[in-house]
Amino acid sequence: MESDLYLVYNILSLLNGNDLEKRKSAETELEKLKKNQNLFLVLLKLLDDNSIDLQIRRLAGLILKNHIDEFGPENVDNDFGWLSAFDKDLRSYFKHTLINNLSSQYRIIRRTVSQILGKISFIELKNGLWENIFEEFSEYLSFKNFMSNCYEGILETMEFLFQEFFNGVKFLDLFG
Repeated sequence: MESDLYLVYNILSLLNGNDLEKRKSAETELEKLKKNQNLFLVLLKLLDDNSIDLQIRRLAGLILKNHIDEFGPENVDNDFGWLSAFDKDLRSYFKHTLINNLSSQYRIIRRTVSQILGKISFIELKNGLWENIFEEFSEYLSFKNFMSNCYEGILETMEFLFQEFFNGVKFLDLFG
């Protein structure tokens, strides 16, 4: 796992760079890694690591979201899909790690995590797997003493979840 972590970090660093040739090479390497179930975990670890550059963390999160998107509910046949690749405990670990990042001091990380949680929430709610999502968010808020960052992250997650259910329509647009 550590060697995968180092490899993906280096790929993301190249993707984040200005050298077009190196970026194309890094994209090719990343495509090869998408066949590995560990990629989900590696991207999550990079996103969760506060010692890593914010842009690398954000990029890890966006790739994670897109990877989940590629293998979402429409592609349940795929062995690397969100539901088929991970058991309940590992999915729970993912969700709790992401939820803990909703209180990040960095808005860019909170927003990225909210996008991922919105995607995962949609897949799991659609399949009847995360029925207590609102209770978990409430417990999290209580645990974090109702910090404003937490509220913002949860509200953004709900916004992204709502957009998933209603094909991109924003929550407030319905009432506008």
